[in-house]
Order: sequence, then C-alpha cells, then structure tokens
Amino acid sequence: HEADLLRLLWLAEHGGVYLDTDVVFVRPLDVRAALAGGGGVVGIESGGGGAAAPNSSAAADGPIAPILAADAVLCNAVLAFAAGADFLRAALAEFVDDYVPYTPGLGFAELFVRGEWGWQGPLLLSRVARRRPETVRILERDVFYPLAPGDVTSHMAPWDDRRDGPAWERIRRHSVAVHFWNQLSRDRPLACGSLLW
Repeated sequence: HEADLLRLLWLAEHGGVYLDTDVVFVRPLDVRAALAGGGGVVGIESGGGGAAAPNSSAAADGPIAPILAADAVLCNAVLAFAAGADFLRAALAEFVDDYVPYTPGLGFAELFVRGEWGWQGPLLLSRVARRRPETVRILERDVFYPLAPGDVTSHMAPWDDRRDGPAWERIRRHSVAVHFWNQLSRDRPLACGSLLW
C-alpha cells in the first residue's frame, strides 16, 4: 500500500497530476478547469455516473457536483488535485483509520477477489467520494478508463470491427486518456494493428 499512500501524501502536499505509467493521453486535460475551486478530479473505473471531461463542451453545462452510481468504483491511476484539497485530507485520514493490510502470500487475483487489492486505493477513493461528494469532481468512466480491466487484453488482438470499433468511438468522442491496465495485460502479446497498438 506504499504507492497508494505516497500518491495521496504527495498530492495533498504539492498538488498536481498523478498518472500511472500505463496511462496514455489521447488529448489534453485542462488542469486549471479540473482544479477550479481548489478541489480535484478522479475518474470512474467501473460503474456509472460522473461528468464529462472539464475541457469538453459537455462539461460546461454538466454538473459540478459528482454523480456516483451505487455500483461505481473510482480509480487512482489518474488523479489531479490542488494542494491541500479537502478530499485528499479525508482520504488520508481514512487510510490510517480504516487500514486493512494484505493477506500474506496471496497474488493479485486472489487479493482482488477478496476486496483487499483496492481497499486502500480505488475503494478508499470511492468511500470518501460517497461521504464527501462536494470535495471532488468525478469524471465518467470513458474519460480516463474507456477500456474495462477485464476487456483490455481482447483489444490487444488484431483489429476486429465489432469488438474494437465501438471502443475506438468511445475513445475518440469522450476520452482524455486510456489506461492499459498493465497488471492484467503486461504478459500478453500486442498485435500490430490492434486497438492498443
């Protein structure tokens, strides 16, 4: 959980944008718009809700307060926050107060199924956003995470219009970034001409 804690501490102290190394931007993110009011931005990894990207035309008329569906899980692979943001302070307090260590000897898949993998990361952000919705702007899934973790490896195969066409259209219309989910895809071959090539 060191990475989960360090990214929260760094952003709380200094502010700025955090990206996992397996995130590729497909268009700019207007960071000033994202951080307007001293808050921050986080994206939905799975589930529904959220607003359009801060620099898209849809965002101008969209809600400032986040809309978070009951099934939504936030992700910490892309975070943009102002220094001292209330959301980060609340997340750090909960990190300490509700800390759950990993069960020793388990791999990623087993920890994920048990709910331990993301407890101090994505699930922590989701818990805090539900309690403190006014402190963060939540972006709809397609802004940063147009490819679901379970689907990413299928988009590494040669292009298929039925599978890849709709994903490309989502990326083209709504996405600021694409997360490659390296934890799940790093051992898979990437075909030339695939969606992710």
